[in-house]
Amino acid sequence: AQAASLCSSLGVEQVTVEIGEAQLPDRFEDAVLAAEAPLWNGKAVASLLFFERCRAAGAGALASGCGADEVLCGQPEALAAFDARAALERRLAEAILLPAARAALGPLAPPPQADLLQSRARLIGTVLPESTLVPECRLSAAAGVEVRLPYLEPAFAELALALPGEQLVRDGCGKWPL
Repeated sequence: AQAASLCSSLGVEQVTVEIGEAQLPDRFEDAVLAAEAPLWNGKAVASLLFFERCRAAGAGALASGCGADEVLCGQPEALAAFDARAALERRLAEAILLPAARAALGPLAPPPQADLLQSRARLIGTVLPESTLVPECRLSAAAGVEVRLPYLEPAFAELALALPGEQLVRDGCGKWPL
């Protein structure tokens, strides 16, 4: 309903692209090859299908929301749990990797006691470039769609990153400036 209202106010057509879970396994290999990187979940595969359908519908470029959660603290609960999740993922990697790969992980440093903005900085420095932007940019390119990243444009990102936490999150709701 919010998307329909926004499209109506902007005078643009709303197009719904439905992608079901049953479609994902058949395209997993295509998505991995297009991303040229490991994929951590089915979202990347769904993104490839989404971009392909957008291209088939005639879209040559799309504005992406990628980066909004990161610079505007869009998921405060996830940010608060970032260090615990990273430690859990590290323990999982240590349990499943072969010894040579495990040794390449390097020593495990204790997680720092971080506030919201420190966690955001670590998320921007690790997760965004390593697992968010790669599929977004490479999969859209593979589908022939130029993806634009307005939340990561330097002027916007600089302004958003300068805002204090209380202007970004209110009553547990992130992305408050939007």
